[in-house]
Amino acid sequence: MSCRVLSGYDFKYLGKFSDINGVVHKYKFLSSKTNKSYIVEFEYIYENFYGVKFYLFDYKKSKNRYKMLSNLNEASMVISTCLLIGVDFFHKFPDASFGFVGERKEGEDVRCTKRYRVYKRLVESYVSSALFVHYSLEEYSAYCLINRNIPDTDVFMSDLKSFMRETFVNFDQ
Repeated sequence: MSCRVLSGYDFKYLGKFSDINGVVHKYKFLSSKTNKSYIVEFEYIYENFYGVKFYLFDYKKSKNRYKMLSNLNEASMVISTCLLIGVDFFHKFPDASFGFVGERKEGEDVRCTKRYRVYKRLVESYVSSALFVHYSLEEYSAYCLINRNIPDTDVFMSDLKSFMRETFVNFDQ
């Protein structure tokens, strides 16, 4: 994955873990501004497609850890670090494709959330379309980066959406 010049915090690959949801690759980084730790996860979903998630380590036991705001005023550096971690992950797994959902805040509509719009703008600015086909799914506040090594990315996206509908009960809600 190619990124323009981007600064972020130092990070560490923690390894590959298995849980009830499947395989997850985890990274950790420490904010030098707040001295708080964050976890970034690449969850295997389907055919080398990984869902990317991150959360403040303090929230690790909360079922809502991906939705919770830290209120630490360091979103720019945290998101930049997540992008840099994505580059590292892509170097380790060059056939990988990625996706994320911009979680909604309390009372916010599921379509085109504020987080989704922010993440989308950054990904469009920093992730090369020479390596990935970008798919924006506003109705789900989701964004996918499909590896250009896949022969037909449109068919892959269609198959991925079908898999998501069959696997995740609330996918279309």
